[in-house]
Amino acid sequence: MARKAKSGSSASASRTGHAPAQDAEGHQRGSKTGIKREEKREHIVRVSLRLFAKHGYDSTTIRMIAQEANMSLGLLYNYFDGKDSVLEEICRRNLEDLEAVYRIADSGSPQDRLGALLDQVFQHAQRHPQFHKLFRSLRNQSTVQQLVGKELRRFDKNVQHRLEGLMAELQGSRKRGKGSTTVDPAVDASLLYASIDGICTHNAAQAKGYPLRAVQQRLLEHFSN
Repeated sequence: MARKAKSGSSASASRTGHAPAQDAEGHQRGSKTGIKREEKREHIVRVSLRLFAKHGYDSTTIRMIAQEANMSLGLLYNYFDGKDSVLEEICRRNLEDLEAVYRIADSGSPQDRLGALLDQVFQHAQRHPQFHKLFRSLRNQSTVQQLVGKELRRFDKNVQHRLEGLMAELQGSRKRGKGSTTVDPAVDASLLYASIDGICTHNAAQAKGYPLRAVQQRLLEHFSN
């Protein structure tokens, strides 16, 4: 007796020789129970960030991303053109967040404003350790520089400018004793920015074992006195 033809997606799978496409949660594409398009994009971004932070951007392939995201390569290409566009999305989102994090309050003493800034930055570092780990490595990869180097340099320039203004105010608020010397605010700003960057990177690498709060307090004391 002849077998009945398969219906729906099963018939499609029979004709093409492939199983019906699935999303990141294992649902068939188009299924009402499947997660929405933006949620799928978010899932790809999270997976890619984890892989980039673990293996480095150059060593991570688009196939690795698809496999880790539990979706076919063809389905992934419905959301991103390739790993370059995923990286650009990761940087766009996180640099926007960091721009807000590095905004310095307009009111309060310079010391209080520095304390508030450090709170904001290190809270972000605790919430997004994988990005901070990736953020450091991005600067050392030529391929990445070609993709997002301009955005990274613009961000660094803006942060440096903001910190220089704060360092100048801190110096102006200190009482200078006889024989004391004045440090160029740009130098202090560079030292502070490098310190913050390094602390965030170490915190991401060591996770729960890093004494972030104690280090933050010591950094505040160093630049406030």
